[in-house]
Amino acid sequence: MSDDREHAPDDSGPARAASGGAPWAWPADVRALLAAILVAAGVALRAAGSGEAPAGGGPPAGSIALRVDPNTAPRSVLEALPHVGPSLAGRIVEQRAIRPFLSAEDLRRVRGIGPATLARILPYLRIDRTPEGPVAGAGRAEPLRLARVRPDRP
Repeated sequence: MSDDREHAPDDSGPARAASGGAPWAWPADVRALLAAILVAAGVALRAAGSGEAPAGGGPPAGSIALRVDPNTAPRSVLEALPHVGPSLAGRIVEQRAIRPFLSAEDLRRVRGIGPATLARILPYLRIDRTPEGPVAGAGRAEPLRLARVRPDRP
């Protein structure tokens, strides 16, 4: 008959002796290492938690504040905006070809951009109204006047 003590776990190790007999307790150096890991994880989580969007809306704190002009941005850049996929980016490009966006609110004329979507992408938008830009002079053109031209008679 075999002795059951041969297969029993060793309870006489340093962990049991250091902990006053509790088999689950770790030595002091392991506990210190675990405490340091937990503190580092807490600091990392707190830093990540501060990346939430501020109350006024806008890009998360600590992120790159890239603002995109929907009149000139390539389709691939528009696709990278929150809640804007390939089809919505395509519709933005189609609408700006018809008529440039004079304000962010003009994006509402794009099918698929309602108040909620506009609010989500608004912090990432800027509308350039420079004289060289695509919207310079929009809406200020004089009406075209046609005149009948008569040939001069000698």
